[in-house]
Amino acid sequence: MLVGNWHPDYIGPGVLPTSQIFLNTVSRFAANNLYYCKRIGDYQCTNTYMVDRRRPEKRRDIYHVFFILSGQLQVEYRGHAFVASQGSVVVLDCRQPHRYYCTSRVNFIWLDMDGGATAAYVKLLTGRGVPLFHLSDFNRIVNRILIVGRETEAQNADEHMNSSFWHELFAMLACV
Repeated sequence: MLVGNWHPDYIGPGVLPTSQIFLNTVSRFAANNLYYCKRIGDYQCTNTYMVDRRRPEKRRDIYHVFFILSGQLQVEYRGHAFVASQGSVVVLDCRQPHRYYCTSRVNFIWLDMDGGATAAYVKLLTGRGVPLFHLSDFNRIVNRILIVGRETEAQNADEHMNSSFWHELFAMLACV
């Protein structure tokens, strides 16, 4: 179930009502010192889902990480067009022009990341060419993300432990 007052960029055509978004209220300490995830989404989408941030006014001051659970997500980013399928991880700097969309049903987890060395890691990961990754520990990572989402929703998330997990995620992606 989708909650909160959402910008149309979050809930647009093609996002099914079974989708979820978990909000995180970030402490001042975390915002200044830790890795953090502002929002976690678990989206089920139809072939009408599309996010187009190629125009400057549509871009956002955040970093996205996607985990494709089923189906395929078409992505256009920095001159690359590629397909992210089940088991794939995609990293995007949302300050850069990009577009992603579905041509059939897809289920994916998305993260709005920031803080710590997030900007440096995203620059490293997207600077290598196509920002598409495959982790051997994909299912464990996805399960942990869903736990963080539920803890966030219940307001009992530990931002210090979660920061450690987000750092581990970036380190794993950098080593792929």
